[in-house]
Amino acid sequence: MGQTHIYQVLIAVTFLSISCRPDGVSTEADDMNRQEQSGHIDIRNEGDDDGERRDYVSPEQNNPGPVAEPCERTAVDICVSPTKTRQCINGFWEETMCPSGLGCVAGTCLTGRCADFCTPEVDGSGACQFFDVTSHHWSTPDTESLHYKEQMHRARLRRDGLFFGGVGGLVYDDIGTYEDVGMAKGIGDAAMFTGLYVAAEALRYGETRAPDALNNMLEGLETLHLWWNVSGVPAALARFVQPDGATWRNHLGQAVDLEDITRKRARENDLGFHRDVLYEGQRYEFLGHVSRDQYQGVMLAFALAYDVLDSRHSHVKDRIRTDVVALIEQLMKETTIPAKLTLHFRPINLGITEVSEFSLDTDVTMPYIIDLPFEYEDGRAVIDLVVDNESERDKSTFYGMQEFMPNLQRVLDNVDLPSWLNWVRNVPLPRSGSAVILGSFFRVGMHMTEGEAAYREQYERFSEHFFQHVGPGVPGVSEGEMWLDVAALSPGFGGCTEAYYGHNITITPLYNWLRLENDPVVRVALEDAFVRFRFWPRYRTHKNSYFTYILASGIRPEPDTYVDEAQRQLELFPMPPRIREHVDIRDEPNYVTRADCDDESEHAIDIDRRPVKDFQWQRHPWDPYQDADLRRVSPGGDYMIAYWLGRAEGYIEEDLTGCYAFRDD
Repeated sequence: MGQTHIYQVLIAVTFLSISCRPDGVSTEADDMNRQEQSGHIDIRNEGDDDGERRDYVSPEQNNPGPVAEPCERTAVDICVSPTKTRQCINGFWEETMCPSGLGCVAGTCLTGRCADFCTPEVDGSGACQFFDVTSHHWSTPDTESLHYKEQMHRARLRRDGLFFGGVGGLVYDDIGTYEDVGMAKGIGDAAMFTGLYVAAEALRYGETRAPDALNNMLEGLETLHLWWNVSGVPAALARFVQPDGATWRNHLGQAVDLEDITRKRARENDLGFHRDVLYEGQRYEFLGHVSRDQYQGVMLAFALAYDVLDSRHSHVKDRIRTDVVALIEQLMKETTIPAKLTLHFRPINLGITEVSEFSLDTDVTMPYIIDLPFEYEDGRAVIDLVVDNESERDKSTFYGMQEFMPNLQRVLDNVDLPSWLNWVRNVPLPRSGSAVILGSFFRVGMHMTEGEAAYREQYERFSEHFFQHVGPGVPGVSEGEMWLDVAALSPGFGGCTEAYYGHNITITPLYNWLRLENDPVVRVALEDAFVRFRFWPRYRTHKNSYFTYILASGIRPEPDTYVDEAQRQLELFPMPPRIREHVDIRDEPNYVTRADCDDESEHAIDIDRRPVKDFQWQRHPWDPYQDADLRRVSPGGDYMIAYWLGRAEGYIEEDLTGCYAFRDD
């Protein structure tokens, strides 16, 4: 058994103890383990939570009580088995068997459907089995269904792809059988991947109220809260965290090499790796030097989970809100830090075309940053600011701080430069991704604080700042500072083998902004000027199901040909394990090379014929070639998040006639 935090042990015990018989017959212990609050929640418009506050404990301790016991007026209906509901009627709990052919989903009997109570084993063995509600028998699921594919990807991710609670890429020691994970790759991106996995579970819980989705989501939220706070600096997200000096073991009991941790441990004085860090009585080590993309998965998870959790988990909601408020509070500050600032520029005005450098030690005052003094070099942050042509500007780097500035000119606001260099202050340095991030982050913060008496002052400040900077055309706000205007400058797709992941930095936070924006003026600008006429035409041909569902959520395109294509790509998405096999379609008769790029396709390639990547949706769809690495397998979170986005937005229908539950006969 792998090393785990105590919360994982508690939740795992609870999760594995749930035992559901489709006929509804249960022991008292079974009943105690089955109480999962149900009821579909629209994540766009959750009502106020006026329930009694309770501290977070495991699900069986939050059950609504035995049948015939009184229930609170705020209680919602639940499923106690695949075919039995428990409803609060006239102040008392009543259990009801679903009629023949119907199963329980979100506390309601629906034809041919029921919510999962467990995640199956990868090989189909074990007590977690498929129950078909139409035949009322334990059975075999339709292995061609999209939902079954999601269940299988989730099964592999949960068995093999979680390392101390974080999602990583898989490298197996047993090619062919794929049971023995020997290494985890890509742990440096675990915050983003883990956030997207938890977001998928939040969407699943909102759609089905599946008890195992709740357990998985709560477990993941514990991990993300730790990573958000372990450094001691509020909202200074860690890329990955584990108990200091610990070893992870796979389900076979074999030690797993966490590649990024092993490499960092071997270096001395690595400013991005932190050891022996005390947090809440336990010592940890963590990967730092975080980047903007890592925050996007976590904030998506925080916001979606916040909206589907109910009063039984008010403490978890409070904790999410506290973490988000800490982030927004920090971003609103004008923070002064000591820095070693280096400018990279081409002084064309002096007749010089080569890149030149100018460095100085100075104090820099900036908004929208998180100060990370524990990663300073020689007592200073290190800023390399590229003031060059448009294609080079995203090569600016920052160490000892994390920035979300929509205009990197702000770095120079209070810096004394030689007079001959003052011209660089007039070079525009827009960051469209950061503009979307800020709009999304502030809208999430406003959503979580609105109507909360204890956060009235924060809501007012967040709202004032948002409307002063969101644009377009806000009086008194200088050009280059209005978020919607900067967001609209998002670059196209120039160059070969470009860093497509940069577009994921923009699209992922856009989902929260689209679903939460309720100001009519901002909404029109966001949907029409930004999404409908810029992003939708740009991305709709990429065969990127994740991007498509996010963008379509705001504009509901008609006709929805490209949305249909998004589902087709999920139908083509391979079943697990998704292995990095050899790919080369360049000699196929219908292959057309991109005119300006010899190693890219002219058209987006279907998902089943592309090279397998870590998170498929952040890798470009024009790659026709990849060498084989048969040990490497994708963990599967990419399919999960795209599938549940499609379900949540109403584009994908349920295609299974049953669910997974523990079979105890």
